[in-house]
Amino acid sequence: MSGAHVVRAVCTVLVTTTVATPVSNATRTVKVVMDDRKPNGNQWDEVDGSDPEPYVIVDGHSYRDDRCKDTKTCAFKVVEKGRLAITVKDADLGDDDDAGSTTCDAGESCRTKGATVIVVD
Repeated sequence: MSGAHVVRAVCTVLVTTTVATPVSNATRTVKVVMDDRKPNGNQWDEVDGSDPEPYVIVDGHSYRDDRCKDTKTCAFKVVEKGRLAITVKDADLGDDDDAGSTTCDAGESCRTKGATVIVVD
């Protein structure tokens, strides 16, 4: 086959992948204002009389690592949605003090036995 040319076709296949991106990890703020004393009437820190170290547990997720030190007021950025089941605690070296539980939704101010909780979108 003189003068014949061999033609090779090269085919490139472009594959694209679409990765779903989460809509948003929008957060809410849960504000806690602890009462002046524990529900039993004792000081929050019975050793030195200092203010509590409040934290919350929201829908089973603990925010203890984000607690505030020696203050009665603290705010937490949480990712949970809807009506929230909130437990308020005071972090201690031994057993943490329980300030009670409540359910609260955005725009509400709710009470536990030892704190006021406000949820803000």
